[in-house]
Amino acid sequence: MKIVEYDEADPFSVLDLNLLCFRFALTPETAVRIRRLDGRAFPFLAIYAVDDGRIVGQTGVFRLPAMTVDGPEDVGGIWAMCTHPAYSRRGIGSLLIAEAHARMRAAGLRFAALGTSRHWVSHPFYRRHGYQDVAHFAAALAPRAAVAGCSNGLHVTQATRNALPEADALFRRVAAGKTGFARRHDNFLPDMTDIGDDVRLEDLRLLYHGRDLIGYAAVQNSPTLFSLGTPRFMMSWMDVT
Repeated sequence: MKIVEYDEADPFSVLDLNLLCFRFALTPETAVRIRRLDGRAFPFLAIYAVDDGRIVGQTGVFRLPAMTVDGPEDVGGIWAMCTHPAYSRRGIGSLLIAEAHARMRAAGLRFAALGTSRHWVSHPFYRRHGYQDVAHFAAALAPRAAVAGCSNGLHVTQATRNALPEADALFRRVAAGKTGFARRHDNFLPDMTDIGDDVRLEDLRLLYHGRDLIGYAAVQNSPTLFSLGTPRFMMSWMDVT
């Protein structure tokens, strides 16, 4: 078993693993967009476990801007971590997360964070590797008719690209003076929608009171159901001495 970086891995095997585990097409073109547009990405993008020439596990590594009581600080981030189902329970995930943490420490990062759900099988795995729940955001479901019939002075519209800078500005105003993930890179929402993975323009909704933008959210929409939700966040404190 060896660890390689994205540029050393076979891109077709990377694509196959991500489609199998996430239904996410991590193509070379998508990797180029992430590296060009997402300021959180490490230069190596992701690391892979390779067994006898076959990619059997993946961990993406981010550098996330945050605000602590001592001021601005970057923290490490784990994304798109998976193991090929045929190689589960062989310690591959533990090997990858240890390597990811080592690279974060080498970059001078003191913390690591990720988003997950307590209902996923990965939750106890992260707990075993030192992660603790730090925030839990509830999901909301509503019949489409109830959302459309709301008459309290608020209205929701589908986001347009031209409105995204205003949404970024709203985030900066709301996050000012707060700790946690209260910092973002410039042009965050336009860049994220250009990548088109976690944030898709068609899934973004803007909440207005009159002409004033007062909120936004990523939603899942269907003819009968309107759902809104965000993951449970976990963090790990890393010894950098």
